Amino acid sequence: MVTRRGVVDWHGRAGTVLIEGVSALIVDSSIQYKIISGAGSISSVSVRRAWVPRTRPEASLIADLNDQIQHRKQEAEKLNADLQRVIRHGKAAEHALLLYADHIAHFASLGQSDPQRWQKDVAALQDRLLSNVAQVNTVEAAREDVAEALANLDGALARLTRGELVLESSIAVSWEAEAGPVSLEISYLLPSAVWRPTYEADLRRDSDGRASVVFRVMATVWQRTGVDWEGVNVTLSTARPSAGAKLPTLNTDRLSLRAKTREERKTIAASFRDQAISQASLTDASPSALPGVDDGGETRVLTVGCPASVASNGRPHRLSVASFQAPAEARYKCVPALKTLVYLVAELQNQMSGPILAGPVTLLVDGDLVGVGKIPFVAAGEHFPVSFGSEDDISVQYLRTRKTEERFAQKDQLWFHQRVTVRNMGTTAREIELVLRVPVSELKQVKVLLQDDLRSDEQGMLKNTVHVKPGEEMAWQVAFRLEKSGKVELSDPW
Repeated sequence: MVTRRGVVDWHGRAGTVLIEGVSALIVDSSIQYKIISGAGSISSVSVRRAWVPRTRPEASLIADLNDQIQHRKQEAEKLNADLQRVIRHGKAAEHALLLYADHIAHFASLGQSDPQRWQKDVAALQDRLLSNVAQVNTVEAAREDVAEALANLDGALARLTRGELVLESSIAVSWEAEAGPVSLEISYLLPSAVWRPTYEADLRRDSDGRASVVFRVMATVWQRTGVDWEGVNVTLSTARPSAGAKLPTLNTDRLSLRAKTREERKTIAASFRDQAISQASLTDASPSALPGVDDGGETRVLTVGCPASVASNGRPHRLSVASFQAPAEARYKCVPALKTLVYLVAELQNQMSGPILAGPVTLLVDGDLVGVGKIPFVAAGEHFPVSFGSEDDISVQYLRTRKTEERFAQKDQLWFHQRVTVRNMGTTAREIELVLRVPVSELKQVKVLLQDDLRSDEQGMLKNTVHVKPGEEMAWQVAFRLEKSGKVELSDPW
């Protein structure tokens, strides 16, 4: 929805006002108009479109374009040479790191070790390699920009030389007003514009070890309406009026009833399954529709604080919407059954007056980029976790085993063991929250019994926080067994 406002110094009789330079993609039936101030009435509003030949360009303009194209080609050749040079340096740095690793292994096998010097040299080689990767990314980004600029210049030159027709559009407002300034407002819908929420989370720690997260709410906007937006006031909404108000079609579930067999009446067949806890959303009504924004089922409106400029090139433009800094509880967490990695997780509170919509989040630690994650829908005032990547200095091993406990004159018991081993290979002590899961029974004939009087929550989760010093190794083991009564057929939980 585009809204244009302007003041016309009118001469005092009936006539027509032309609003030029508008997009040819206007949805004619969506035009709304009104006089904000001044006396008058509008009789009709229409869109005029016409194919107009481009004016014959001056020779100096074509020569200037050719000079720019030649300059861009030279710049592209230089960047290609720079890229090859940087790649060669990167291969040399990688080779040097491998040779130094062989050097360390050789002297370590001879019993000669110098860990401090080795660590310093390896860190220097790694910094050299990482610096080279950053240079490669910078040069490749510059090559893409030059290639796009060269394509635009080639297209502009082609249009100038072949005398192309262009579609120009304007809005004609027929009205009658009194003499003097008259303020007019025109609104209309345009396709080829879209936005999505994006975020930045920057984890910071002060000298006392207290953690906080600077959370920035951004919006990525794309538009190819044919008109550049220069210094416009942007309001973002999750409403989609063009999608209509059609409810999703419900599928028919057909149920049938049959009597149990004699064997089925005697035996209960139980099985293990993983159940995902999900939330329904009206934004997922149709898989063929444009991926929407999870707004919690209500229309949300965000306002960009300052005027913004968005070019009509279809490329993403990031606009700042809001930000807040909240104290956070940062901890290291590991769920080894899913991944044998230790993640730095910070839990903070949404301090905005409204919700945080679902979207991607750029992760930073003290201003340094560490990765990209996802944020779900978070209500106002709700606490939510943000993961800031894995800790490479922590090694985790996870092992599942079975052990049969033989009992005299009684039935043997089969125990299922989960063992987590954590080793700190860094130079700083870590407190790590380990999370293991055991089955949860929905049948009264089946009980899940834990060893050592452990207790799990209703979802079968067990948590334990371990303190691991540098070079230290800690292990945590959880065992459970299944006890069934009656004729219950139970499958293997693993």
